[in-house]
Amino acid sequence: MDAKRRRTERIMTLAESQGGVYIGNSTAKRIVPNDGARGRGYDPFAPLDKGTKKAVIEYCKKLPGSGKRKTIKTAKEYPIRFWWYDLLNQKEWLEDTHINAAIYLLRARLMDHPEWFRSDRICFVDTYFGHYWSAKYEEFKLVEANEKGEGKPLPNLSWDYYKGAQPEPRPTNKIWGVDIDELYVPFNVKTDHWVALLISLPKRHITVYDSLPHHVKPEELPALLEPLAVMFPYLMRTCVDEDMKYLWTLEPFTYDRPIGQEIVPQQRQRQ
Repeated sequence: MDAKRRRTERIMTLAESQGGVYIGNSTAKRIVPNDGARGRGYDPFAPLDKGTKKAVIEYCKKLPGSGKRKTIKTAKEYPIRFWWYDLLNQKEWLEDTHINAAIYLLRARLMDHPEWFRSDRICFVDTYFGHYWSAKYEEFKLVEANEKGEGKPLPNLSWDYYKGAQPEPRPTNKIWGVDIDELYVPFNVKTDHWVALLISLPKRHITVYDSLPHHVKPEELPALLEPLAVMFPYLMRTCVDEDMKYLWTLEPFTYDRPIGQEIVPQQRQRQ
């Protein structure tokens, strides 16, 4: 893949109407706009209600292991209690299950209230998708394609994700490229940092939203994104109906990473 041709680093600014912290940033508006017929009534970046947090804390006090100090042993003995502890304490690394819980919440709200979101042709994918694809990319590259350019092995459950049977619970059963135009994917890089990917199928493009851009240097992006950029068009060409395959060439998806506090809220504690 010609990485130099496909990689761009952009410094972006927002119009005056797009200003503000979290609620008004571009990332939020792409998911849940604050104006127009859609997007009213739900803001995933709204400040946490103190009453809600208090109710969660009271719930946690009733869990087995409440009051115990966290150690390797107690964390194994009382996994639910310390799952909530890590989430509320905000001093530990988030687990995949924390990320997937948030993804499930967004997916459930989109299914129950599509009018809250800017479109019903978006979907939220879990962490396992990115993990599997990164892990299986070397295997994918080792197998030669057939005369049609197909026949390479795709990661497990790829077909299920494509047709909307994954992630669970509450799969959407919407087919990528038919019912879905854009995917929001949590993606782990370098084993210690999460970024959000917006994958546009019509544009064949991946946008990386990174709250800590200096952690991943521009020259490191090609290798990290190559599994998705290369295998995504291959997945679509493999899974679509025969009469639609001509729409999906095997040209890798392009990508960029917009930079700026106005675009993506930054992690100040790790600057």
